[in-house]
Amino acid sequence: MDFRNEKDFLESVSYSYRNEKSLISQWSIDSYIKIYKSFMEDSTFKKGLELGCSNGYSTECLSKLLGQLDVVDGSENMIAKASARVHGNNIKFKYALFEELDGIEEYDYIFCSYVLEHVLEPEKIIERCHDELRHNGLMFITVPNALALSRQMALEMGIIEDLYALTENDIAHGHRRVYDMNLLRELVEKSPLHLVDIGGTFLKPYADFQLNQMITQNIIGREQLKGMQSLALRYPNISGSIYAVLLKNK
Repeated sequence: MDFRNEKDFLESVSYSYRNEKSLISQWSIDSYIKIYKSFMEDSTFKKGLELGCSNGYSTECLSKLLGQLDVVDGSENMIAKASARVHGNNIKFKYALFEELDGIEEYDYIFCSYVLEHVLEPEKIIERCHDELRHNGLMFITVPNALALSRQMALEMGIIEDLYALTENDIAHGHRRVYDMNLLRELVEKSPLHLVDIGGTFLKPYADFQLNQMITQNIIGREQLKGMQSLALRYPNISGSIYAVLLKNK
């Protein structure tokens, strides 16, 4: 693999992300971290690895749950944004591709949120994470859902032509594939890790920019957002994002 070309690619697409002030983006992250947290026992003494840091909001949230958090990202721009936002003695940033991890079994938890849709070979990333986890360690995965209610609405409106085709926005963000619940399950069940749980994080009836407008105009508030979290548990197949929790037990 040509690491330099891949880093150049990630650097170029990193500038397409302008979600620093997106309230719905933060709520989406809160939703999957709430799920992750439910599996993390005595985590303040544990060591975690976050793959990809985006603007640092997820890093900030995860760092409060762990004794130590290492963060790896293949974009210097993303690391600069996140490190400017997050300050803590228990956080260490590293500029590298996930494929360059050294395979030492040292992490209790690995967080892989909105990553697998970007990478060249998701199967190998999961295998590498298996090597990085301690025995009984957990890997948490979250990906956008191709069958999200908001995406299905866009299909019915004629905005997109195929639920499984990459949109212009997907391509601008460096996405290489889409997942639904079956595709995610198929991917993780082929891995050396054991599937513990799979489901939806947050049911999204509209696009992010529309939801942000509704929040700022007080059309929807915390109760509606909490309802969207609950509905994702009931209807995971149309959730905005889907998650999997994997265990290393061999």
